[in-house]
Amino acid sequence: MFHSIRSSTWWLLIVAPLLLFLALSVIFNAQVVRDVPVAWVDIDHSSASRSLFRQLDSSPSIKLVSYASALEAEQAMKVGEVYGLVIIPANFGSDVLTRRQPVVRAVVNGQLVLIAKVIRSAVASVLGVDQAINRGLQTLGLTFSPTDAAFAAAPVQVQLSSLYNRSGSYGQFLLPAIFLAIWQILIAITTVVHFTQRPEGFAASDEGWISTGQRLKAMMRRQIALLPWFLVQGFVAGIILFQFFAYPFFGNWLVMVIVSLLFVATCQALAWSICLLVPSDPAKAASLTGAITAPSFAFLGVTFPSSDMPSLALWWRDVLPAAQSSELMLAIANYGEIAFNPVTAIGCQLIIIGLPFALYHFVYKGRHA
Repeated sequence: MFHSIRSSTWWLLIVAPLLLFLALSVIFNAQVVRDVPVAWVDIDHSSASRSLFRQLDSSPSIKLVSYASALEAEQAMKVGEVYGLVIIPANFGSDVLTRRQPVVRAVVNGQLVLIAKVIRSAVASVLGVDQAINRGLQTLGLTFSPTDAAFAAAPVQVQLSSLYNRSGSYGQFLLPAIFLAIWQILIAITTVVHFTQRPEGFAASDEGWISTGQRLKAMMRRQIALLPWFLVQGFVAGIILFQFFAYPFFGNWLVMVIVSLLFVATCQALAWSICLLVPSDPAKAASLTGAITAPSFAFLGVTFPSSDMPSLALWWRDVLPAAQSSELMLAIANYGEIAFNPVTAIGCQLIIIGLPFALYHFVYKGRHA
């Protein structure tokens, strides 16, 4: 079985997954954004502005860098020295003392979505706490009632608890989906490359090009030869996620293996179907496979809700094995069970698995009869 796998396929089976998974692990090693440089321009120089500076600078997400003028700070943000800008106006302290609405100008670089969100969240949180403290102190000075002061500072008490990803790690949010999308692309492309090349030492027979008329059993043997190696890729990804990064896993490993096996079979079936549709052009088959599977991550519904996708995107999403398996795998890992009806997801995968057999009998076999 091993002698029929050529060296180019071994690169896709072993070297490419290791390089991609390790590279992503290095990129996402620092999973919580900290000490993002933000420009600070204090025109007021009051005790209130200095207090606000200390509160903002104590936030672990940002690091304030003082500038003499707004022009210098804006120029620093344009050249990438800082990613945000906070300007305290000249009347900030007096507005706080006289109970007028103070104005703080904050600007973020919206091109970097994650960093911009972190800065906005940190600034909004600190400003909200600062305003609440000021309201409480002013009310206490007028009424001498701690109860009224507490109500003025925070009339509504809110407690938000994260059910999953309690540390707020963007790596735990993104990395499993990225791994799954890359794994799907690797499985599909490797299958196409293996199917559309003739192993060394074999003539153009059942072990040769698909265009020469491979038998169904020979094609299945070539598919099964790759199956264990694809499962090893998933095992390596699982070690990185749940051992190296120590992401929580609440499910059953046997169930996860079964879902992974179904996922691999679906990816191979999709690639096999493409090979049967364009059997005479291996390059076109590989290109078509890459084009279909490339937008996998965007269609998983992790960064953009699938309910808001247009009809074409939803149809494309249904074709991708990663989109169906991601719902099952994330439910098993995060919640320990599949809280929704998995019939639709598994049904779509079974249809894709049966597609190459239908193509072989009704299209390919009839064409070469």
